[in-house]
Amino acid sequence: MGNLSKKERDRFYPLLVHRDGEICQLCRKTIEESGMLVIHEIKYERPLSNDNMKLLCLSCNRKLTSKALNIQRDGSPEYKKNIEKEPLFRKFVTEKLLENNFHYSYDELIDSGAYRCDISTETAKRYMRPLMSEDGPLSKPMGAQNGELHVWIKGHEPYYD
Repeated sequence: MGNLSKKERDRFYPLLVHRDGEICQLCRKTIEESGMLVIHEIKYERPLSNDNMKLLCLSCNRKLTSKALNIQRDGSPEYKKNIEKEPLFRKFVTEKLLENNFHYSYDELIDSGAYRCDISTETAKRYMRPLMSEDGPLSKPMGAQNGELHVWIKGHEPYYD
């Protein structure tokens, strides 16, 4: 339904019913069995053509739409880079924290981690957010004795009086 206006749906639905019958073109359920059929555009292109459309039940349309979105997202260069770089960044952060008695400068983790993993500092900050969430293994940045903001492995934070 999404990309077609009501006027376009009203125009194309009878043409598709005449061509294919009131049957889902994937699972072959009738309109009586499925409750509703929607027009699925095989490829989003204009001008509209019924050769580029088929009738689907809501369930099949949802499956096709979500599969197309996942393929689109999974195939993007940004997604592939994140799949590769985020584990490297997490490993870098963990090593630095363990080398330095369970804490490290937040700014240094961001800057050095971005450089070492070949990512932007904004991406490094984005990778840090879930690590410092309520369920993550790290504390939110807090002041160390030298005034710098440090990140700590949870359970190893300093206690100041």
